[in-house]
Parts: sequence; C-alpha cells; structure tokens
Amino acid sequence: MADKCTGSAQQACPADAVEANTTVCRAVASKCDAQEKCDGTTKTCPADAFQPQGATCLAGNHCDGLGGANSNCRGKCGTPLTHPPAGIVEKVLEVPSDGSWAATTLELGGSLLFSTSADYGGGAVFDVSQPGVPFLIAKMPDAIGDARHVELAGTTLYVGDNYDGLKVWDYSSVANPVALGTIGYLKNQVYGVFRVGTKVYAAGAPGQGSPVDLLIANVQNPATPTLLGTYADGDGETVSGRATAVAVSGNYAYLNFTVGGTQVIDVSVPASPTLVTTLAMPGPTLSFDGNCSGRIHKPVVEGNLLHIPRCLRGIFSYSIANPAQPIALGNTYDAQCATDPVSLDARGATGVTLAGNTLRIYDLSEPAAPDLKAAIDLVVPGVSGSSTTYVRLSNDGHYAYVGFNKGGIQVFHIN
Repeated sequence: MADKCTGSAQQACPADAVEANTTVCRAVASKCDAQEKCDGTTKTCPADAFQPQGATCLAGNHCDGLGGANSNCRGKCGTPLTHPPAGIVEKVLEVPSDGSWAATTLELGGSLLFSTSADYGGGAVFDVSQPGVPFLIAKMPDAIGDARHVELAGTTLYVGDNYDGLKVWDYSSVANPVALGTIGYLKNQVYGVFRVGTKVYAAGAPGQGSPVDLLIANVQNPATPTLLGTYADGDGETVSGRATAVAVSGNYAYLNFTVGGTQVIDVSVPASPTLVTTLAMPGPTLSFDGNCSGRIHKPVVEGNLLHIPRCLRGIFSYSIANPAQPIALGNTYDAQCATDPVSLDARGATGVTLAGNTLRIYDLSEPAAPDLKAAIDLVVPGVSGSSTTYVRLSNDGHYAYVGFNKGGIQVFHIN
C-alpha cells in the first residue's frame, strides 16, 4: 500500500506497510476463476487460482479445471433450464408448418432463410430482413430436389443435391425461381456448397465412378458452370468418411469429413488441389452412421479465426493467421456428455449447439475458453413424430433459428 509523509520536518517516510488480508487484489475474471486477497504480510498478490475441476458454475454445469485463461465453465452436460433467466434467451416466434414444408435443413442467404426438405416438397423461403420476425415468402419448387445445402450469391442460388450433384437456380424472383444449370460430376451426393468470386466449391460423397470429395467449378456464367478441378483423399469413405461441408479462405479450403476431422486443402491451383494437413478431433473414434452423414456443418471463417462445427463433438476454434497451419485455440467438446450435439453453428462471438431437444448457447469471445451462457429445454411442437433437426444463427448473431422435421421453425433471441 502507499505510504505518506507525516508532514513534520526531517521526518523519514513511515515504515513500509501492506494491505489488510481482507483486501481483494485480483478480481474474478470468469465463472471458474477464484478471487484472490492480500495475505496481510507480503506486498504481492497471491498466485492466480481457479475453481477445481467439477466445481458448479452455471445451471448445474462444471468447471474444467484447466487453469489460466482456459479455465472456464464448459457446461455442455449441465441440466438444461426450462425457463432461462430473463434477458438470456427468449423465444420470440414460432412458424408452424402447414404440412407442405418442413425444416429438414436451414440455411441463410443474405436476408433470406431457406428451409429445405425433400419429404415435404422443395421447402420454403422466409424473409429475415428483421431477424427476429421471419415471414414466409414462397414455397420452393419440388425440382430443387433433396437439397442438403444452399448458398445464395446475389440472386443466384447454388444447391447441393443429395442425388443430382450441384444445381444452379436463378432466384431473382423468389416466387418464380428458374433452373439454370447442373454439374453432375459428384452425381448422387453433394452436401456443402461455398462460393467465392466466380468459383463454387462443393463437398460431397464419391459418386458412382467418381471418387471425388471436393469439386471446384467456374460459375462466371451460372447457366453453364464448368469444372475446374477435383480433390479426393483416396480412401473412398473408409477412413475419413464423407465430405459434408467446406469453407474457403484465400488459397485454402477447409473440408469437413464425418469421421476423419477437417482437411486443409491448397486450392491455389484449382486444377490440382493438394492436401496440406488434417485437423483431427478429440474423443472416441466415430463410426460412419446416419447421425452425421447428412448433417451440414460449414466451417466459419472470420478474419484470422476459423470455427469448425463438428457433429457429435462441438465447436472447435482455430487461429488461421497462417491459413495453411491452423493453431487450435479452444472447443466446446466435453467427454462427460451423454448426449452430444448433432447440429451446430458459430458466428462472431456466439456459438449454438442442438442435441436432442436441448439448445445451448456459448460465448466465443475468448476462443481459447468458450463459455456456456445457457442450456435450454425446447418445447417440441405438438405434431406427432416432430423432432429437432437444425439450428442456425442469424447474420447478426442475435437470433437462433431451430428447425423441426414436422413442426416448422422456432426463433430465439439469444443476446
């Protein structure tokens, strides 16, 4: 503590003193941090301490005990709240299905939300220019097919079809879209689609006679897309599983596989993409099953950050200051979980996961230490056989759209 002169002439500075043992010298910095106080004897604050592993931190969740900046409330397995505290999560809207569409998949395209479904027609398109109040604009034509992922660029919609490869549609009129062109090289299954400039990158399972995991197409003229190059990891799905999603930053593509993690591909020469490295995921070995094979979890690139949503694992964050060699920062994976997420999304400082009927919201502002904000029990619409399918974040990250296979969409204000 500071010492002061007495004001008397030639008086020496008083003897050095220390703060009392009730003085807080280091405040709590996170839910799993611990407060430090002076000991009343020494001048230095005690070493930074953290709550032990297993300590309760939020809604029955637990601290991970990692210490340092990584010590945080992981909480993916905590008891979900039926009624979250006011201001954390608020259900603002429910858009029921009329039976002619269902939210088998949800994808955002600018101010439009596409709810695609092969079982109930092509799907539906919603206006989300006001993110919390989506409203139905039009049904999607059956010819859209079994769309596993869509990417809207301007008025052009790129569709990854589960049976007919990469399709291109003119959506200048949402009510009357027009089919433009198709590349069937990945015929049978195209899942993830990502467009950059005049190129489209399509991730999919090897089609008949076409052992390809990634297709690169020139779409300068959307009506006549042309093939630029392909990439295959060569294992025919036996090791890595199925390529389901892709994102591109600069000269590198990040290709998600159902089993084998994420492959970093150099696409600087589209005619000959090459593998740079593979980002493996922790936890037990996954089997190739239906739980993940059709789920599209597109990696999200934001500046020097890469968020990779992984089915049955969680959200993994990386630094891509060197895009060829991503550096792992943190993740929401928790081996103690009995139910793991099968749908996830991440945007900016927010991440969401959906496991069964539980929606979890994470703070990703510190990617090395993702922090659970809330775990919410969802009320499934009263339609026989209805269950959750997908979760997507709004463009501003303030709303979560939760899809149901028979019950439409629920909208939550999450921050």
